[in-house]
Amino acid sequence: MDVLRTIHAHNKYLVLLLLVVTAVVMLVTAARGRDYGKLQRALFGSTHGFMGLQVVLGTVLVFSMGLVPYRIEHLGIMLVAFGLMHVPLKWKKETSPDRAKRTGIVTLIVLALVVTGILRLPFPFFGGSKAVPAAVTAPASAAP
Repeated sequence: MDVLRTIHAHNKYLVLLLLVVTAVVMLVTAARGRDYGKLQRALFGSTHGFMGLQVVLGTVLVFSMGLVPYRIEHLGIMLVAFGLMHVPLKWKKETSPDRAKRTGIVTLIVLALVVTGILRLPFPFFGGSKAVPAAVTAPASAAP
């Protein structure tokens, strides 16, 4: 389980980066009045894929580590975010700049939900170390 937890912990940075980049690219595309193209499709697809990986890993971890209220809340928020990420797939046949604008707005909302879900966890998650108990010192008779 430690491997899954490590992958889940490190993959969150990639998901956050992809969400930011995807939202910016979509909104810039819409502002310039351009159509939804290959770059936008690739960015949205990769963001969607990595979020799916996070959801699967997170679900496995929640059920293997125990159903604690803050974990259930975290999982619930992330499932809502991932479900919302599916909404732009309904606009697949549209080619107007409105598709990019709506997809960018949905991606920003998903980003806000993901950040909220991460902030609901009660322990340090952005590089902070967990409280480690002080090392037990050896008795004086065992010292060299």
